[in-house]
Amino acid sequence: MTASAREAELAAAAKSDATAAFKAGDYETSAALFRRAISLGHEEPHALYGNVAACQAALGKHEAALAAADAAIAASSEYVKGHYRRALALSALERWDDAVAACKLALKLPGATGAVSDQLSTLLAKCEAEVTPKENPKWMKEDQAEAWKERQRENSAVLAAAERAQETIRAKAASVQPLPAQPPPEQKMFGSMADRVDAAALARLDAASAPRVAINDAALAAADRARHEIRAKVAADDLVRRRKEDTAAAAKDDGHKQAAMKAAAELIDRAPEVDGEDGERLRALADGAQARAKVSAWRVKALPTNAGLEPPRVPADFTKQYALLRKDARGLYAYLRLVPPASCVAIFKPEIPAEVLISAARAIAEHIDCAAAAHWHAWLGALSKVGRFEMTVLMLDKPARGALVAMFDALASALAQAPTDAPSVSVADLRKLRASYLGKE
Repeated sequence: MTASAREAELAAAAKSDATAAFKAGDYETSAALFRRAISLGHEEPHALYGNVAACQAALGKHEAALAAADAAIAASSEYVKGHYRRALALSALERWDDAVAACKLALKLPGATGAVSDQLSTLLAKCEAEVTPKENPKWMKEDQAEAWKERQRENSAVLAAAERAQETIRAKAASVQPLPAQPPPEQKMFGSMADRVDAAALARLDAASAPRVAINDAALAAADRARHEIRAKVAADDLVRRRKEDTAAAAKDDGHKQAAMKAAAELIDRAPEVDGEDGERLRALADGAQARAKVSAWRVKALPTNAGLEPPRVPADFTKQYALLRKDARGLYAYLRLVPPASCVAIFKPEIPAEVLISAARAIAEHIDCAAAAHWHAWLGALSKVGRFEMTVLMLDKPARGALVAMFDALASALAQAPTDAPSVSVADLRKLRASYLGKE
């Protein structure tokens, strides 16, 4: 498959996912996926920009919806739905004259037929009614009518006063004589009487407004201090609560942790004494017990003391443990060690969330050891086979991709320093795996 065909397939997949997200009411995700499809070179960018405008309108972001509609029209000037989305955004912004013009322009296009034409006509009638409102709209209640009429009279008076002021300014501007090319020295030095009067008036205005400005500044400063005090109290109360919870959790978990550590030590002591398949099985059990003990020691919240920690069998098991360990990189690293590579596809079904992927990458980058480097290479290879993995890594932002880069750098360093008896991984295999996560860097 060529690169262009691959991008076309990804663009189609992004559009399909965006449509599903829109139907589910997740308009933020839908808009992001529509933009992703556009960036991948979808064959109908004007339609996708129109869909972005619909998402932004549903979110109440009418300025962004107007920008998206303008982009749709720029991509295809005869795209009727783009003009309709633009008119909707303008009406939501109460730019009634512009909305009327947008509706009229759209109705003249060849594609303005059927349901779209009916929608445009309805919107046009609404916008024209706002441009030239009736004396007493039918939708208005009787007790609101008088107040509405009063506002209309006030608006008319303001407009008339503004018009009179503009006429006065124009008349004064027409009567002003042009300045002489070489004004007299005294005028250069002191200016005209009008200039001195204006300066005095401005000085009096500044002096009168200074106390109000000082009062406003003092009020804002007092409000800021109050907000800081409230935040400090909330933070202090939260710290006390968390310390109490951590103390109770540590006391509750201590017995379980000690028992797990003792069992791990016994298995580790016995493992070197057994040869053959039984020795391999016992050493694997010892590694698992040791990993479970580490997880038990590093958990943020305590599990019931009578419940042993086991590798996850279904996605719900992993989700529960991840919620406890997601902020503890060392504990998460130890828990991920319990997930065999062969179980990755089943555990992270139907897909691995971006947050889980990046948390795992940071945990591996911080705590990987040389002896386990080959295991993590196999584990990451199995993880790349999880459903929709390519779409997940494509949607990562720059900081998230930086976490993946740091993980693969740490993995390469650990492989280079791995013991001689450890399984080897070729440089080509490592590059191939890195490309499946990061593409062409």
